[in-house]
Amino acid sequence: MDTFVFTIQTLMIISMKSDKKTEIMDTLAECLKREGKLLKVNVGDHFEYQPEHGLSKEINFVVDGNVTDSFFENEGNGLVVHVNHQEPAIILESAMVMVKDQPKPIEVGPTPIELKLRKRWKYKLEIRFYCNQDMENCLFVERVTTVSSQQEFVSKVGKLVKRDERYVITLPERLVLFSIFSKTRVKAKLCDEKGNPLLAVRFIYDVK
Repeated sequence: MDTFVFTIQTLMIISMKSDKKTEIMDTLAECLKREGKLLKVNVGDHFEYQPEHGLSKEINFVVDGNVTDSFFENEGNGLVVHVNHQEPAIILESAMVMVKDQPKPIEVGPTPIELKLRKRWKYKLEIRFYCNQDMENCLFVERVTTVSSQQEFVSKVGKLVKRDERYVITLPERLVLFSIFSKTRVKAKLCDEKGNPLLAVRFIYDVK
């Protein structure tokens, strides 16, 4: 997760901290393309900007391993942005439940999304993520739980390599597990070879 800054028509400076830099820039580029304009992207740790006519300032980014969160301070003729550049091994982009080949996005956050399924239906989890380092012997562990039962599935992922392209993994199809006493909770974790979780997604479903 990095801090990055961009300007819009040299009139506005926007500072953002996000692990979805590529997706944000792609969306901006696509919006401008529809208007017949081109988005120029300059990557670097230093640039100049004009907060007002006739005034020029500088922004410098420095990697600072002593900070836990990014911050900026005034220095000389501009700003210095301190960034703790420690990207996680895995960055989750999105996840969805495939039901009858129809995708239902899972909200990636503290509150799991709730779905309505039928007793005889099946579903598959599709998970998209980026990998920032090479890893061996990774596993997806799924746990499906009701008030009275629990099932666990383990799917071998094997080797993951650092690359710019996203990984798209679709886990095997699962039968709907239901209980008349409770909703069903599903959690899937990608784990490294030591069992440490690298990412996790979850959702809740009830039967119609």
